[in-house]
Amino acid sequence: MLRLNTRLWTHSAGSLALAGLLSLGVAGCGKKDAAPAAQGAEAKAAGDKGAKTADKKGAEGKAKADAPAGKVPADAKVFFKTLKDGAVVEGMAKDGLVPVHVEMGVTGMRVEPAGAIVEGSGHHHIIVDASATKVGMPVKKDAQHIHFGKGQTAADLHLKPGAHTLTLQFANGAHLSYGPQLAASVKITVKAMPAAATGDKPASADVPAAAPAAKVAPPPAKPAEPDPAAKAAK
Repeated sequence: MLRLNTRLWTHSAGSLALAGLLSLGVAGCGKKDAAPAAQGAEAKAAGDKGAKTADKKGAEGKAKADAPAGKVPADAKVFFKTLKDGAVVEGMAKDGLVPVHVEMGVTGMRVEPAGAIVEGSGHHHIIVDASATKVGMPVKKDAQHIHFGKGQTAADLHLKPGAHTLTLQFANGAHLSYGPQLAASVKITVKAMPAAATGDKPASADVPAAAPAAKVAPPPAKPAEPDPAAKAAK
């Protein structure tokens, strides 16, 4: 009887031990399966965070690049005062270039010299045979992009004879363009006037006409000498 009970206890203890081992094995497998899943979730979260950061930086960079030069009233505009689209401009060429006088106007904004950025103000630029500058971008400075940073509203351009497109572009104190709203273009044709032929110089008010010769009075007549024969007869 005692031997039977001992065997039963031994059997029960073995079963319990086996069950415990199985539980530990199952738990271990669960931990092994859970670890990769947790790592994957962390990696995904890190990737999402990185993507959001990159998107934010990209958006900030684009916003900075596209930042406007300042507020522009809805009715503001620029225009050429003296040049009309399709105009033909003639002048005496010097060194192959013809002077073209331009006068620049703007409404809704103030003309100020370059330097400080003051809202509602800016200065003129003329772009020759090139596209207008996009809003918020600096206007180039070269032979085709002429700056009037002193606040000029009139100037003489020197252009080669032929067809040209002139674009008036308004920008702020830092030369950042106000974009197409404050830009205006005209197409003109420049012609060189023929030089005057030698000897055919036109009369000029600077050259006085030759004065007429002064009239000289004739000398008085000499009185006649008395006749000696008549004098002797007396």
